[in-house]
Amino acid sequence: MQKLLFLVVVLLGTGCVAHVFSPPAKIGGLEGANALKSGETQVGGMFLTQQESFDPSILGGALRARQGLGSGLEIGAEFALGQIDADYEPIDEDLSPLFFTGHVGGKYTILEDYIALRGGVGAGTSDAGQFISPDLGIVLALENPVLVPAINVSGFLSQPVNAQEIDFTPIGEEAGTFRQTPQTSYGVLWSLGLRVPLQVSPGVKIEPWGGFSGTYIMDADRDAHFVGFLSGVDVTF
Repeated sequence: MQKLLFLVVVLLGTGCVAHVFSPPAKIGGLEGANALKSGETQVGGMFLTQQESFDPSILGGALRARQGLGSGLEIGAEFALGQIDADYEPIDEDLSPLFFTGHVGGKYTILEDYIALRGGVGAGTSDAGQFISPDLGIVLALENPVLVPAINVSGFLSQPVNAQEIDFTPIGEEAGTFRQTPQTSYGVLWSLGLRVPLQVSPGVKIEPWGGFSGTYIMDADRDAHFVGFLSGVDVTF
């Protein structure tokens, strides 16, 4: 939901300065440390909301699927849709707050029940153009049949492709006052929370999960930290 994340518009201080970031392709999530077993499939969905101070907020959702390959390895893909709510109306009525991302990646368990590495690459689009974003991170968890605490931390780089200058001047200001083109950015995605493994029938498991999340992002000119909540559910069969 990766700036969730997407085009990020940040109003700093009293709103007199604005900034556009090139976002990560992965909007978040809360994974366990154990990769799916060979032949296992998992599908799921998630919702994320984050806010930077008292200014813009991010709402996002994603659908994802994963496949176990055995030997502690799994691969997967996800697609996300989100919206930026900057709490003001831009003078450009055609400026859309929506962003779209796609991401493919994998996870490798290096210490069963406790530690895994995950990474991938994705791309996305918004009114500010398109971008490509690789990421690499670590998963820490205490796997058990009842309640699984987990921490996910990933670093990312986001490279604009076909970047477009946009005018996000608010109504009441002279058109063209706030125009900007996204540039290369990088940052950290983090989440911490709980997963609840529920064995509903032989070979079928449902795992609702939820917790806190954040996106720290910066480029050559600005930085911002979005913090909020995320939740979701995964079904393994």
